[in-house]
Amino acid sequence: MKLMPLLVAAAIFPGMTPDRITPGFKMEVCRADDSPAKSSRLAAERENEPALAAPQDQKAEASAKMTELLTESGYTFKKFNETTWTLNMNGLNVKNPRVLAVVTTEMALIAIIVAEKNDLKPTEDLYRKLLKLNHRFDYVKALLDKDDDLVVRIDMTLRILDVKEFKACCEQLKATANEVRTEIKPFLKN
Repeated sequence: MKLMPLLVAAAIFPGMTPDRITPGFKMEVCRADDSPAKSSRLAAERENEPALAAPQDQKAEASAKMTELLTESGYTFKKFNETTWTLNMNGLNVKNPRVLAVVTTEMALIAIIVAEKNDLKPTEDLYRKLLKLNHRFDYVKALLDKDDDLVVRIDMTLRILDVKEFKACCEQLKATANEVRTEIKPFLKN
């Protein structure tokens, strides 16, 4: 019994559309009453198919792509570990600017620490201001990180990211960091 791959996928994965199916996707169904030879043939075919890239390979590919983007973008940077870099970015109105680039197997993010926890007066008005800033900005988030430092961050899909887009995102992030720093001045201790 052979079924058309798209119909099988649609039956098993409702909402699956042709544009969401991996090219070369194929699926055959074995019924309980199929011959052992058919089951063995399908198992043998699966063994001969290329395996998905191991997570370590994907991490190395992501790291290589980010290193390439940073190099081609013209920013000076230092690699902290396999998935994290620090960047030097001119034009930031931020005290002791720290810019981080981080990759996962699928995403890249750039973050700028706008104010450290010890420099902030944590009030309800500050949090309200951050919520309003998040509403005003496209693509960039203003947030408190796990250390309660005020950070602006932009997330990018690594698979489709090129140097031109990377530089545009960095410039947008820099402009947003400067604007956030200006907007939160009343909430800074110094």
